[in-house]
Amino acid sequence: IPYMGHQWISVEGDILTVGVMEEALEELDDITKIDLPTENDSVEKDEICGELETKDGSLNIYAPVEGTILEVNSAVLDNPELISEDPYG
Repeated sequence: IPYMGHQWISVEGDILTVGVMEEALEELDDITKIDLPTENDSVEKDEICGELETKDGSLNIYAPVEGTILEVNSAVLDNPELISEDPYG
């Protein structure tokens, strides 16, 4: 499901997975860094909870709902390029 123009969400029961849409990534140069919330952080609906940094600038990541972060993709913290390689995986 598209969200905030550049993000997608997937819903499985009461768990939401959030990512960046491939179309948004095509408009950006190399992702150089990603900041994500940590597990057990609380987030508010539509608040900024992360950021992608690229050579072209930054892209905010928004929380689609109020809730608690259960898990983050730690692989992209060490290797942000993985987002561009497989934005839906």
